[in-house]
Amino acid sequence: MHHVFVSYSRRNSDFVEDVVRRLEQRGQGVWIDRRDIPVSFPWLLDVQDAIAGADVVVEFRSASQAASEACALESATTRKLSKRVVQVPVWIGDRQAAADDVMAAVAAVDADERARTELLVRARAWDRQGRARSALPSRRPQRALARAARAAARPVPEVGWRFLLAARRRNRRRRLLAGAGLLIVILSIAMISGFSDSRETLGQEQDAVESEFALSRALHREAEVNVYGALEQGAQRVAKGRTGFLALDPLWAALDVRVPDFSVRVPGSELVSFKWASPRPAAAVVSADGGVHTVRRSDGASADRGATASPPVGSSARDSGGASTATIGAGGAVEVHQGGSLVLRLWPAHRARAPSLSPDGRLLAVGEAADVGVYDIATGKEQDRLRGSIGTVHTLRWSADGSRVWALAGRHRVSSWLWRRARLVANEPGMELVALSPPNPQGRLVAVSRGGELLITSTRGGRTKRMTTGASEAIAGAFSGDLVAFSGDGKVYVYDLAHRRERAVSPPGCLTAGVAFSPDGSQLHVGCVNTEMRSFNTRTMRLLRRVPVEGGPMRLASLPSGEVLSAGAQGYATLVPPSGTEEIFLKEAHRGAALFAVAASADGNRAAVAGLGAGRPYSAFAGWRGGGGWHWDNLVLRVARGYRAASAVFSGDGELLAIGLQNGKVALFSEGRELGAAPVLTDLPGAVKGLAFLPRGRLATATSSGLIGVYDDVCARCYRPREARRLALMRVAYARRAGLVADDGRLRN
Repeated sequence: MHHVFVSYSRRNSDFVEDVVRRLEQRGQGVWIDRRDIPVSFPWLLDVQDAIAGADVVVEFRSASQAASEACALESATTRKLSKRVVQVPVWIGDRQAAADDVMAAVAAVDADERARTELLVRARAWDRQGRARSALPSRRPQRALARAARAAARPVPEVGWRFLLAARRRNRRRRLLAGAGLLIVILSIAMISGFSDSRETLGQEQDAVESEFALSRALHREAEVNVYGALEQGAQRVAKGRTGFLALDPLWAALDVRVPDFSVRVPGSELVSFKWASPRPAAAVVSADGGVHTVRRSDGASADRGATASPPVGSSARDSGGASTATIGAGGAVEVHQGGSLVLRLWPAHRARAPSLSPDGRLLAVGEAADVGVYDIATGKEQDRLRGSIGTVHTLRWSADGSRVWALAGRHRVSSWLWRRARLVANEPGMELVALSPPNPQGRLVAVSRGGELLITSTRGGRTKRMTTGASEAIAGAFSGDLVAFSGDGKVYVYDLAHRRERAVSPPGCLTAGVAFSPDGSQLHVGCVNTEMRSFNTRTMRLLRRVPVEGGPMRLASLPSGEVLSAGAQGYATLVPPSGTEEIFLKEAHRGAALFAVAASADGNRAAVAGLGAGRPYSAFAGWRGGGGWHWDNLVLRVARGYRAASAVFSGDGELLAIGLQNGKVALFSEGRELGAAPVLTDLPGAVKGLAFLPRGRLATATSSGLIGVYDDVCARCYRPREARRLALMRVAYARRAGLVADDGRLRN
C-alpha cells in the first residue's frame, strides 16, 4: 500500500526501468509488472488491487503505450478508482526530471488521500472475502476512515461506502450488545442467588438443542441404510410432540425414499423372468421349472402350471417403440442406443443388472445390488433410487403405461414401486417447455416452448394443440387471461389466443429475460439482463418507463398492488414500485448465486426467490410482508448441490409453495409462514420449467422433456406432522406384513 503504480509499454522498458531505479534509490516503493503474460482475468485482478493501493499512478506515454490493450485496461481502472495520475512522455528523454515529477506528486498526497487509499484497499479485500464481518474495522478506525472519505478531494467508489456502512452497523450492534451485556452483568449481580439456577437452565436448553441436532443427523443416516427404522423413529418423535423442523425434516427425508408399495414372496422354484406386467399391482413371473405365477396384491400369489415360460430378460432391453435399446457393455457400463447411435453410457456404483427402458424411452431402470437406479436418458442424471427389495435385483420390467416398476430380487421375491404419481395430460417429445400458465375456468393450460411454439391442453387430458408464433426462441413466459407473453432472440412477444393476433417489440440495448403482466394485464414488464426493467403498454407495445434494477432482473413476478418482484442475476431480490424509477432492495442471496425463480402469492403478502446452488444455504428464501416491511427466512431444499431452481409458484391461498428444479424434482413447502419442508416429487424426467396450482389441491408441472403432468393429491393438510406420522406408520406396517423387515425393524437380507 502507498506505493507508485507504473503503467508502461514493454518497448519502453529501458527508460522506465531507469526511472524506477531512481525512485527506489530515494526510498519510494514502486509496483511494476515485469511479467510477460497475456491479458487475463487473474492478471486484471492483480492490477486492480495494485492500483487501488497506490497513492500515485505513473503513465509513461508513448505510441506503443497508447496502442497497448493492457495499458488501456490499467488506465480505465485508474479513472474508475479516481487515482492521482502523473503522465511522463517517454520521448523527452530526461529520466531525472521524470523521477523528480513523480516524487513531487507523491509529496502532494495528503493524509486524507492516504486514508482514502487505505479505505479502498480494505473495502476491496472485504468484498473479495464475501463481505465477511471479520474484515470490518472496529469503531475508532471506522470513524477515522469515514472522516477521510468525507474530506477527500476525490470521490470514493460505491464499495467503499458500502464497507463503511457495514462497519458502522456492525459496531453499532457491538455497542448494543456490550450495553446489553453490561446490563446482564448488573442484573446478575443483583440476582446472585438465582444465578446458579439460571445457568443450569441455560445449560439444559443448550443440551436439548444439541441433542435434537444429534437425533436429526442420526435419523438422516438411518434413512440411508435402514429406511423403515428411520420411519418408525421419526413417527415416535412426532407422537412425543417433537414437530419442529429438526424433527420433521429427517422424517420427510425418510418418506422421500421410494420403497415397494407391493412385495410378495413366491414359493417354489427360483423366479427367472417376467412374462408380463400390467399397470395395476399384478404381474406374471416365470420360474426356473417353466411355471408361470400370477401375483396380485389381493391374493398374494397363485400359480398357473399350464403356461409356457418366456425367455428370461437378461442384459438387454428395448422400449415399446423399438427405437431405443439398453445393454450392458464391456467393463460393466450400461449403454443406450437410439437408431444405432450411442446416446448414453453409465457406470453405476454397483454391478449393473437387467437394464430396462420405460415405454416412452425417456427413462432407464438399472438393477444395482438390492437397489434400482432410475436415470433420465436425456441428461444421464439419476432421477431417483428405488430401495427396499430383498436380495440382488436380477430382472426389471416397466408396466405398459410407465407408471410402475417391477423387479425380481433374490430367488423368490417380486416387488413393485409406484413410479409416477403424476397424470400425463401432454407428451410432446423434443418440445422443451419453458413456462406454464394457470388454468382458465374451463381447465385450459398453455405452455411456451423453447422454440417459440405454444402448447395448449386441458387439465383433464385429451387432445393437445400446437400453435406456431413468429418467435424462434423463448426463455421465459407470462400469462394474463387470453394473453401470452414471452421473451427470446432479443424480442418480446405478446400473443392473443382469443383473436389469434401477435405483437412484438425489440427493446434497444436490452438482452431480454423475465416477463410479467401487471394485475390488470394493461402493462407488460420486461427484465433486461444486468441493467433494468422496462414497462410497455400491452396493446400498443409503447415504452412507458425504465427502472434501473441492481443485479439485473432475470425473472419477474407481479403483485396485486402493482409492484413487481425482481430476482436478479447477481443474487439480489428487489421490489419495483407501481410508479417511479427507483427500486427497493429486499434481500441478497448467497454471494454469486444468481436467482432464476421468483413467485408471489395471490394476496401479495408472500414471496419466494430461488437460484443457483439450490441445495446449499442462502440460495432460496421465502418472505412475508408485515410490520411495515418484508421479513425473510432461508429455505432448506433436500436436493443435490449445484442444481438451480427453474420455477416457483404459490397455491391460491398461499399455504403451499412449490419450487421446480433443473434436476426434475419439485420441492414442496407448507405450514404457513414457516414453510416447513414437505416431500419432494420426482416423477417426470427433465427440468421443471413451469408450475401451476389447480383447484382442489392439484399441481401441474411442465418439463424440458415436453411433458405436462398433473398431481391430484397435493394439499396443505397432507404435509402436517400428524399426516407425516400416519404415512410413516402405514409404510412400516405394510413392510412388516409383506415380510420386508424383521421384528426389530431392520431390512431382511
